[in-house]
Amino acid sequence: MDSNSGRSNDAWQLKKLGWTVAGASCLLATILTFSQFGSQKLIKELTRQEHVRQLLTDERLVSLDIVRSCQIIGSEWEGKPGQRTNNPTADIREEQVHLKSLIARQGQIVESLRRESLTSGESVSSEPLKAYAKSSADLAAFAGGSFGLSTETDNSIYKLAILSKHLNTGATNLENARLALITETERSIAILKAGLTIAYGSIISLMLLSSLLIFGPLFRRARAAVDHIADQNGALEGLNEQLTKQAVDLSAQHHELVEMHDKLELHTVELQETAASLQRALDHAQQASEIARFSASRFQELFQGIPVPAFTFDPSGTIFEWNHAAGTLYGKQGYEVFQQSIYYAVFREEEHSEIRSITERVFRGETIQNYEREDSLGGEKRFLLCAFFPLRNPLEEVVGGVCAALDITERKLTEVQLLNYQEQIQTQMGFITEQNILLQVKQEELENANCLLQKLATTDGLTGLTNHRTFQEKLESEYRKHQKTGAPLSLILFDVDKFKTFNDEYGHQAGDDVLIGVARLIEEVSLKREFTARYGGEEFAIILPNCTADAAMIAAERFRAAFESKTWPNRPVTASFGVSTLTSSMTSRAELISCSDQALYVAKNRGRNCAAHYDECAANQKDVA
Repeated sequence: MDSNSGRSNDAWQLKKLGWTVAGASCLLATILTFSQFGSQKLIKELTRQEHVRQLLTDERLVSLDIVRSCQIIGSEWEGKPGQRTNNPTADIREEQVHLKSLIARQGQIVESLRRESLTSGESVSSEPLKAYAKSSADLAAFAGGSFGLSTETDNSIYKLAILSKHLNTGATNLENARLALITETERSIAILKAGLTIAYGSIISLMLLSSLLIFGPLFRRARAAVDHIADQNGALEGLNEQLTKQAVDLSAQHHELVEMHDKLELHTVELQETAASLQRALDHAQQASEIARFSASRFQELFQGIPVPAFTFDPSGTIFEWNHAAGTLYGKQGYEVFQQSIYYAVFREEEHSEIRSITERVFRGETIQNYEREDSLGGEKRFLLCAFFPLRNPLEEVVGGVCAALDITERKLTEVQLLNYQEQIQTQMGFITEQNILLQVKQEELENANCLLQKLATTDGLTGLTNHRTFQEKLESEYRKHQKTGAPLSLILFDVDKFKTFNDEYGHQAGDDVLIGVARLIEEVSLKREFTARYGGEEFAIILPNCTADAAMIAAERFRAAFESKTWPNRPVTASFGVSTLTSSMTSRAELISCSDQALYVAKNRGRNCAAHYDECAANQKDVA
């Protein structure tokens, strides 16, 4: 009951707070609306006063121009010094036209001021504005009525002089009225600004005061209500935590009861299963006893009937069962060895230590197989393969051992024969291996000889470079590749300059040394893709795959410079180079060789130790033709 009444009171307090906030908001909105309306009105009046001030400023400038124009007219008519021309009449008329336009402009400004006076109603600036408008209108009427005077008589001159003085007097009065009006207008503007400032300050002060008077108690009341609600929520949370803890304790107790009930049911089921198992075990024991008796008789029959010699023994090695096959193998019947030790009835004395170790392992549950032994049975040497097994009772306890023996004499003899055969085969295989090694050595010698023959067939014997035939094959291959891919192909032919005179002067051996040196030089200077060969005599060839005409000339210059920079014995050695590049008009490698040969001839004619390209030579021939 207390919590429900507290929640109702809180709801009522919140509703009152909402209504109060709504009323305060409406009041504040009303105050702001009226304040905004008054501010807009003050701003509008201030804008109008500023417009009046601008009109007065414009009118002052026009008035000054009117006074200045009237002074000019009066001076002209009185004949005072400073007149502009020798024709006063023309000057006066010109100045009258200007004065008329100024008075018209002044009339427009005065009309605007009159409208502002009517619009202002009973404002502070209405009376000075009306007085100023009247003075300006009188001056304009007086000046406008005087423009009909004749300027050809002295009377007219006199009246114009009087008009000028009246205009000066009217302008002075108009200026005094304008100054009074400006003073009144500025005072009105200052009053409006002060009123606008006071209005805004009042609005802000009213808003602050309203906030303090209205929202201060509301905020304190709302804060108290929120604190009260928070306290009630804290109390409710504490009760909720206590209820939750009690629910958890009850759940845990219920869970424990369920687990105890499940365990009780499980123990009941286990007891029932144990009783059933005991009954089944009793039945099985009875059946096992009958089966054991039956099995014993069957085991005896089977043991005696198996074709493998076997006997059983206990941990001390005493024999119990001995089958017929064992009697046949060992030449003793079962009754003869019954209750005798296996160490005397079966195994030789030198085997006793090893057999005792095997027996111990069997009674530890191990099975030993493939135990080979030799024995002399019936006056003959026999080989036996024995196996030892443990015998277990229904409780898996080892109670005895079984030894089975297999006569492998024939297999042993066969193995010996096989070993002899294997030794013979290994001997023969060794002989065959030696022959294969000799054959491999001969084959390697033959391959080396073939490589040497191949090298001799493709290499020049003197220089070690590729010979002429191999050069032709390589050039043909590059020509076929050009036909397929369109890749550029160039050829350089060069020979040693004045080589015959070198042989005549220094001998053929020195000439051969020069050829060998040339071969080594071009091998050092040539790039990886460039193919060098001895073409014949002192002439050499270089194939340049994927090489254009310009690149081929650069390569030829590289070889020529190498000749020139090398230090040679006896005398300097130079060479002339003929270069050609494969074109679409060439139909065979022979044409490419011919073009290089022609270019080489041109290089010789140019004085040797230079390079010439066939394209350049062909172009020169066309120019000559």
